[in-house]
Amino acid sequence: MTWTEEQRTAHDQKWAEIEQTLTPIAMENPVDVYRAFCNVLWVPLTHPAQTYNDVATSDPLGFATSWRYSGGMVAEWRDKGEGYMDFYCSGGEGHVSDEVRAAMLKIGMRPVT
Repeated sequence: MTWTEEQRTAHDQKWAEIEQTLTPIAMENPVDVYRAFCNVLWVPLTHPAQTYNDVATSDPLGFATSWRYSGGMVAEWRDKGEGYMDFYCSGGEGHVSDEVRAAMLKIGMRPVT
């Protein structure tokens, strides 16, 4: 699927908001942020999806990452010289902590598993 310029812009703006929201949590609890993007799709509160399979990963309204990408994302946000392997397969993949859930809800996103 090819996104329109408007969809790409909306996606990029929301991703920047997610990064800004979750980076402070990643600094203290990096594995919580890593886990929350493994086997979890984040969608707007108003999105009709009830299960992970209800949303194509190419949907510009949904945010999902691979385990490797999730680990790399956390490492990049922390900027402490870590790599994806510092978080990859650390256990609990797919678990969304209360702290991460609350932060994402504040910016209008909910998890779908």
